[in-house]
Amino acid sequence: MVEKAAGHQYMLTEAAIPDGLWGMGIRGIRGDQSTTEALFVRIQDTLPEKPAAPNVTQDDKRNILIGADHTMEFSIDGGANWSAYDEQEPPVFPGAVSVYIRYQADPANQVPAGKTNIFTFVDNVYLFVGASDHSNTFSDATSAMEWSTDGGSSWTAYDEQNPPEFPGDMTVLIRECGSSILPPGDVQTFEFTSTIRMQFEGNDYLSNSSHNYEYSVNDGLYVHMPFDEQVFFKPGDNVKVREEARGIFSAGQPRIFLF
Repeated sequence: MVEKAAGHQYMLTEAAIPDGLWGMGIRGIRGDQSTTEALFVRIQDTLPEKPAAPNVTQDDKRNILIGADHTMEFSIDGGANWSAYDEQEPPVFPGAVSVYIRYQADPANQVPAGKTNIFTFVDNVYLFVGASDHSNTFSDATSAMEWSTDGGSSWTAYDEQNPPEFPGDMTVLIRECGSSILPPGDVQTFEFTSTIRMQFEGNDYLSNSSHNYEYSVNDGLYVHMPFDEQVFFKPGDNVKVREEARGIFSAGQPRIFLF
């Protein structure tokens, strides 16, 4: 029995409603202990609505989500399995993969998991990365990638601030870096060569079209060849031009010009 509260109202506490109850009969008890006609009502537990999809964006070049936090969870298998988002070690999504993200459920407050945002990541190496044999560099490579010159036995993170150069003749592999949740992306292979290209070859001079050439006259010491300038030579000069050494890589094979 529930006692009448102030204002001629009867307050039924949450504790008085057993789990699984779907209906309730209510009647009043008069002073002579007679009762009023019972009124039956249906009880319906109204849960909070799903939270809206989170305001998150993606950085596809670096394979990360922007704006995600610890209140969210993500799935990489179409929503079959979910993992909590870790702000301290944000997940990375290499290769071609669809990522679902939503707010986590809050069981204590009966709040269900939120609505889902879906982001599609692509394999940026396959779609965008190119190589210039003239400058010995990659184009559109990012810090989310890594390269190898030993057939994939070891890998080096790509440095966007100091892009690597690959002089000489070598095969370079490049791929998107793997993460704790996904393996590295597919490997793409690029060939770099020692080919020397001159902008113009005059009767007594060479004009260079690259920033990374050096030359030697009559087997003397190699010196840097200035870019887009005419370098003059004398009749009988034996001139060797090659790509300069870069970092851990040796100079390329020379091309010989006879004057």
